[in-house]
Amino acid sequence: MVGLEALPLPARDAVVRLLCRAHLGIWWERRGVDALCALPQVSRGTLAALKEMRLPIGRLISDSVEVAVQRAHALHRAWDLGELAFYGTGVRDVSALAGCAALHKLVLGFTLVIDLSPLAGLATLHTLKLYRCCRVTDVSPLADCATLHTLGLRTIARLTDVSSLARCAALHTLDLASNTFTHVSSLAGCVALHTLDLSHCYGLMARAVWKLAGCAALHTLSLAHC
Repeated sequence: MVGLEALPLPARDAVVRLLCRAHLGIWWERRGVDALCALPQVSRGTLAALKEMRLPIGRLISDSVEVAVQRAHALHRAWDLGELAFYGTGVRDVSALAGCAALHKLVLGFTLVIDLSPLAGLATLHTLKLYRCCRVTDVSPLADCATLHTLGLRTIARLTDVSSLARCAALHTLDLASNTFTHVSSLAGCVALHTLDLSHCYGLMARAVWKLAGCAALHTLSLAHC
């Protein structure tokens, strides 16, 4: 990869595509991010092709998973990527993502993230998936994500309070399935809420659910096995 940044754009595109297709399992995970972060430019066609390959940006072999987050942040800044995924990694600290101003979709499922406050400043965040993030206890920072449309909080054992989500003015789809909280009446304040999944939330209070009738935009409500 030495000298890749010096190649003319068409040649650089060809090399990047070849390496990613032929050595995805080894080259990308061990050297790909380091090399690609250093590139000053790639064509739209190459970027689209890499996205189609669903490259595992968050599953990098590195000295630590936190280095993986930092490298992904660098890649995001270099290429203005709209999506990042760290599903199933040991990531704990996502503070390096606070500067990803154009981030549209973020997947953090099955990670060890605790503090969500670095995500509060993501001005264009549309979709956030935090499935089985067992250490998350506070989702209030997400109330500052003005463009948050789809939020997945399924199976978060320590999550007992979702009242702060009422301040998410753009929230359209909310998955809260398989959680242990008892009250969701505050979600009636989600003016744009269209789809809500509360299935397998065994502790829900009936009177709290009835208050969801105040959600004028609510179209689909799942209460299976409640």
